Amino acid sequence: ERGLIIIDGDDLSLKSLFAPVIRKELKEGFSGKAVQERTDRLTESGYKAQVHPREINLFYIEKGRRDRIIAGDDGGFEVGEDRFSREQLVELLEKDPQKFSPNVVLRTVYQEYILPNICYLGGGGEMAYWLQLKSVFDEIALPFPVIAVRNSVQWFDELSLKKMDKLNLSPKAMFKDMEENKKKYVLENAEEELDFTELEKTGEELKNRMEALISKVDKGLNAYAQSESVKISKQMEQIKQKMIRHQKKKNEEAMQQIENLYERLFPAQGLQERYETIIPLMARYGKEELLEILYKSLDPFEKDLILLLQTD
Repeated sequence: ERGLIIIDGDDLSLKSLFAPVIRKELKEGFSGKAVQERTDRLTESGYKAQVHPREINLFYIEKGRRDRIIAGDDGGFEVGEDRFSREQLVELLEKDPQKFSPNVVLRTVYQEYILPNICYLGGGGEMAYWLQLKSVFDEIALPFPVIAVRNSVQWFDELSLKKMDKLNLSPKAMFKDMEENKKKYVLENAEEELDFTELEKTGEELKNRMEALISKVDKGLNAYAQSESVKISKQMEQIKQKMIRHQKKKNEEAMQQIENLYERLFPAQGLQERYETIIPLMARYGKEELLEILYKSLDPFEKDLILLLQTD
């Protein structure tokens, strides 16, 4: 009802359409050379390679197995424990193209070959390796689409929002360093107010008086005086950090809650989308209702991470 098309990439008719590209790969190993050439040019500009091509970027599928096709020194190929000549694999391709499957290098070529797009929307990681693939498209005169980053969503569930409210943390604050938020909580909730103003003022006065005194004795000792001032500043910082650590211990339960929040919202310190699935949200809202929420909330032209807050 929203115009979404789902395609089975293993369909015989689609694999048959792609057979000329597979044949070219088996005969020439063109994709690996093209990617490497493009990658070399990109790395010269400081780009870090995301995809490392193989000599043959295809898999062979048979009897529930999916094995890499590895080019041998004699012009033949190794597939698992089997060996094939080039002619044998080309003949198998003609009989049953479904036995051949593209790897990450040729997957993008396959999808654009069977269903050309004006624009391809993908995740950040995908954008990075698509840049390496332009030469592969050029080799077979296939139009290279505009590439754009898709929306990413950070879902704040009701329980997390309640805990954040008790800790006086906003959704945007959760994107700061965890230790920064711990420190903020300690400073706001210390039994005795941690005001370092007087301490910092005393430290500055001490440094100024020391530098003036040393300079009065011998101006040639100015560099020495400044180095001692740096030492005093470091000591003052150590004093402040020790006081904060002491207060953190007094607020151990809150510190644990902050840690739990970060682990819940950023599993393994990464984005939710790399670890969570849509299934728990579908269980809560229902499939149609959740799709409606997402459809109304997301804008494909929104460039930043979209925060969705779950409320009653």
